[in-house]
Amino acid sequence: MTILREEVAKGIWRFGPFERPCLPRKNGAGDPSGPCVPSIVVGEKGTAIVDPGETSYSLAFLLGMEQLGIDFKSIQYICLTHIHLFHCQAASTLIDKLPNAKVVVHPRGAPHLIDPTRLNENTIEIEGPTGCELMKPIPEGRIIAAEDGQLLDLGGRELEMVYFPGHAPHGMAIFDRLTRAIFPGDYDTAGGIVFNPGQPGSIPPLLNSIRRVQTLNPSMVIRFARPGVMSPDIFQGLEAHALAVERVCLEGLKQKLSMAEINNRVAQVNRLVPFGDALESPELYADQLTRRTTSPAFLASLIKKYPDLGLELPSDVDKDSEYWGDHYNRPMPGQEKKGGEKSSARKPAKKE
Repeated sequence: MTILREEVAKGIWRFGPFERPCLPRKNGAGDPSGPCVPSIVVGEKGTAIVDPGETSYSLAFLLGMEQLGIDFKSIQYICLTHIHLFHCQAASTLIDKLPNAKVVVHPRGAPHLIDPTRLNENTIEIEGPTGCELMKPIPEGRIIAAEDGQLLDLGGRELEMVYFPGHAPHGMAIFDRLTRAIFPGDYDTAGGIVFNPGQPGSIPPLLNSIRRVQTLNPSMVIRFARPGVMSPDIFQGLEAHALAVERVCLEGLKQKLSMAEINNRVAQVNRLVPFGDALESPELYADQLTRRTTSPAFLASLIKKYPDLGLELPSDVDKDSEYWGDHYNRPMPGQEKKGGEKSSARKPAKKE
């Protein structure tokens, strides 16, 4: 059996797409099934995996690398764009088969790989007991909690770790300095950010991340959940969409519209200002763009952002619901420091 693979840039190979079972999420937050396309970046001295996905297809992924002639001992790093299990769960099983590999992750994610109890529990709460394979503990000595700007030397090319909060506070983009390809993980959460009830505080860091990534002048965008590559122009579309949704929601609050009326306006924005994948293929995402709405949590964040306007939540919002609390700024274990999250200002590059 030959595993499908494609070289999308010099030394950057993508495998699959592999399909997940169609497993509906517990809270109706969407369907996590779909294509999974893990990648590797091959240098003269070593190889890095980017977002290995889940164990269910990891043997096929390993077979694909073997067919390409990759020596498993040469794999130095398993880089994670964030710790949502859809992207990273296989790291906890691949680590046993790749003797020299270390898992590279944002510092906020590292404690949850060492002890994944809370990570697994939160995943089950969101996706249900069959929504995703669960993480096994990874030894602390096999984990690199990457600094912002840290460089991984593969020989003849370097990967730069770029903090990319937005979709998740533990987000980290991987930037290949040789080809200028960037792996941002999930970013279209002006879809998942504006619309995810648990992440109303994530719009400002998302916009900062998008603007910062554009200063790197990437040549292409490589997404785990989409084969091939995407144009870096998508980042401009994401920013335009996030700002448009915020503007519409703010105007709705000023006019004291109902939640349903605000959501109708958001749906119109989604059709007029597509984002992420829909920016390239709006016809394929027309139904999704119409159905995606904002959340009471995001409206609450706007009320907090503009205290002098005297805004209130719409009367049809269930203010006692626990589903729309702001969990985005909740500290991770070991991160409970006064003064909030450390600055993501770019630091001098450090080599690993």
